[in-house]
Amino acid sequence: MTAELAEVHAELAAVARASRSERATIRAIAEALGLSRPRVYELLNRPTKPLEAVEPTEGGSKCG
Repeated sequence: MTAELAEVHAELAAVARASRSERATIRAIAEALGLSRPRVYELLNRPTKPLEAVEPTEGGSKCG
């Protein structure tokens, strides 16, 4: 997972957890985040881990 994707995932999980702690329903959280209910359950139940720094590779990206 790229650093940006990991950051977005962590933010979504934090928003879902905060909403759930305020007694929002899974359905309401899913609608607000634009996710499916199973995806919200996954975010809520996946253990959290701190974001890891990603070191750039020498020479940069070699796409295309």
